[in-house]
Amino acid sequence: MKPLLIVAGGTGGHVYPALSLALELIQEGRDVLFLTDRRGVRYLENHLDVLKPVVLPLDRKGVGVGGLLKLIFQFIHSFFVSLKYVLKTKSIIGFSGFPTFATLVAGLVTGRALFVHEQNAVLGKVNRWLSPFLKKIFTSTKTISKVPPKARLKIQIVGIPVRSDIAALLEAPYEMPTDKIHLLMTGGSQGAQSFSNVIPKAISLLPQSLQQRLVITHQVREADQSHAKTLYAQTKVGTLKIVSFVEDMAGELRKAHLAIVRSGASTIAELCAAGRPSIMIPYPFATDDHQTFNAHDVTRLGGGWLIAPQDFNPERLCVLLLDLLEHPKKLLVASQCVKGGYLKSSIKVLAQSL
Repeated sequence: MKPLLIVAGGTGGHVYPALSLALELIQEGRDVLFLTDRRGVRYLENHLDVLKPVVLPLDRKGVGVGGLLKLIFQFIHSFFVSLKYVLKTKSIIGFSGFPTFATLVAGLVTGRALFVHEQNAVLGKVNRWLSPFLKKIFTSTKTISKVPPKARLKIQIVGIPVRSDIAALLEAPYEMPTDKIHLLMTGGSQGAQSFSNVIPKAISLLPQSLQQRLVITHQVREADQSHAKTLYAQTKVGTLKIVSFVEDMAGELRKAHLAIVRSGASTIAELCAAGRPSIMIPYPFATDDHQTFNAHDVTRLGGGWLIAPQDFNPERLCVLLLDLLEHPKKLLVASQCVKGGYLKSSIKVLAQSL
């Protein structure tokens, strides 16, 4: 049997679900080819020996006409690099990102069976363009918008594959905060500049007695860490850990009583798997505003709270934090509700459908 080709790139939100599927297939004894880009390979560091990923020459750096010409050249180059591996397989599944487009186009011109996994509540542009040529469109939610009418019959709901160590948290009980309150702040795999500014300021507005109970893990881009540390120095936070990348997300989720996050689809899936309540601030420049749609999926479950990007300021966040941390039963109820949004069998269902 020829290997299945899996391609994903750009961010952890694309790469981690693809990685979860790849590891499941390998465990089942199936052969896998894994393609990504220069940004995506960093999320595979612990699995390089198993996956042996092919890194396509895409980095999306540059602006203006020069940047566009560079991107076009990189796309063409990636098309021909991926073509070598496309010819070794009969089926390709893409998890979004620029390398996915290049590889799926290579698969299209060579007559391969094409699949995509759409993590968000809005079908992405590339997936919409390619929809006439796709065999199946795997989706993470029951409601997904901007699907061409003729592509509706191709949809199969499988949820979002999450890493096995995070999926295992589904059985871990949520314990309400008592003396210490663990907060986890992440802005997606790339961090978020606004988080490093607004969150410390909001915490400084909380009563000092409450600040002293906080145990914070905050993912901050390296370029913003000095600024964030200066702001946190003005607080009375009990324990603070600032990192550029969360290496042990399962461990952090296990401890967290509340997370403050962007509402990327993979982030939402991991919170649902772990049963952790969250305050969600959608990325304001996400294509088709898909992160707002993702966040609404959680709020409809009762598993979290949404702050629109234009309302994300220290005062607004402080009011919400104060209410939740002084009424921890609200966090417990949200935890119980959010677990209902996770499809436990998603990885196996997806693997068996390919």
